Amino acid sequence: SQFPFNADGRLSQHLLLYPSGDCAARIERRLSWDPHNRLVHSVEGEARELFFPELADGGCSAACVRLGTARDLVHALMPHHRYDPDTQPDFHRDFFSPYCEKVESGFMQYYTDIDRHLDFYWISHTGERVHQGEIRYGETNTMFISSYLGHTFHIVDPTTDEVVRAHTVEFDHTIVAGKPPSLVEENPRSRIPEVVSLLDNEWIRHKNVKRTFSPLGFAKGRLPDDIFASMGAYYYNNAPEAIFEEWTGKGVFVNWWESNIRFVQTPAGLKGVWQEALRGMVERWVGLDLEYTSLYGMRRYEDGARLLTHVDRESTHAASLIVNVAQDALERPWTVEVHDHANRLHEVVMAPGEI
Repeated sequence: SQFPFNADGRLSQHLLLYPSGDCAARIERRLSWDPHNRLVHSVEGEARELFFPELADGGCSAACVRLGTARDLVHALMPHHRYDPDTQPDFHRDFFSPYCEKVESGFMQYYTDIDRHLDFYWISHTGERVHQGEIRYGETNTMFISSYLGHTFHIVDPTTDEVVRAHTVEFDHTIVAGKPPSLVEENPRSRIPEVVSLLDNEWIRHKNVKRTFSPLGFAKGRLPDDIFASMGAYYYNNAPEAIFEEWTGKGVFVNWWESNIRFVQTPAGLKGVWQEALRGMVERWVGLDLEYTSLYGMRRYEDGARLLTHVDRESTHAASLIVNVAQDALERPWTVEVHDHANRLHEVVMAPGEI
């Protein structure tokens, strides 16, 4: 009850928690600075059991909980967000700095013309501009860097020296300068012939796939709580920065000409953490060792949007996942349609946290 939650039931600050007593004294001796937007607190009783259920009496650990984490998942931590004194002898260097304060920062821009760029600066503690590079137009030119909570960056128009966007890092993020153009047409022309042709081609591709890894071809399950908490916090924190997904020249898999399909860009390091955490689950399902190939990112479908039935890339997607990260205000279930190995159609309803 002492933790800071906002009206959406999400943490409004980062947390650093540790058991009270001798462990608290050991850790607090190493806290010689003011962590940015972080509540630092010892826990005991039920809270200790919630956050450190496997810690023996007299043991010492700590936990970093990300801003934006949902109230009912606040205890569900990815392994690297837990401090282990046996393998991390220096609390600050080995744990707190790399796993609590360090984040991935992404920057993209739709402010300039397609052939121009914006300059990108880190603002030092003395106010000095330190040039980090150029940000060119569009999603594919997103610049990702490692940063730390509390660092400030400016995105600047080099022709006018105007600060187009100033940003202080509060969490893993991708921010946008400018607004991407909408692809929705004022009077959308019919694309029925293209849609029919695409569906016919995908059905042929579906028949070309001969090797199977499960009796039915799909299964529904639930994300582990720690991965769901991590994905959910990232989406919640970055949903305001969702862009219109770029679909020019990519076909009609989604109806971009009728409905804006939004996309939340996700840093590669965070994708890798999620993918590695999920790989074991998928390997147990298919009964084979798997190699990580790709994780696309978070696509947000809004009113009127649809995704055509399709076949994933045969060369890279032997087994794949669909994750429902979040949903809100549905008028009716938005089903995922799957054809099994016998060509039977299944309409699968997924709730947040399900795969």
